[in-house]
Amino acid sequence: MLRSFKPAAMEADTGWPLRLQSLFVVLFGILVDSSLIGLIASGIERRVEELRMGRSEVLEEGHVLILGWSEGAPGLRRAGPGSPLPASTPTPA
Repeated sequence: MLRSFKPAAMEADTGWPLRLQSLFVVLFGILVDSSLIGLIASGIERRVEELRMGRSEVLEEGHVLILGWSEGAPGLRRAGPGSPLPASTPTPA
């Protein structure tokens, strides 16, 4: 722990066994960090791909979704939010 806060503390270290041990600790730390970054990145990528495919749950309620724009659609927009659909407009199945 002292080496991470005060790098000058390594000055007194001599000998190859300690140097090799330090090298392996550093390489293992790089391996663990890169693996963790890879797991996080692949998880984010998978989630974004699911969102792009449209397989996410819809949490909103009380909205009107108009599929297929036609001449009658502007009347639905003018009706405003919360108003019932006009009786003359067929409800899609």
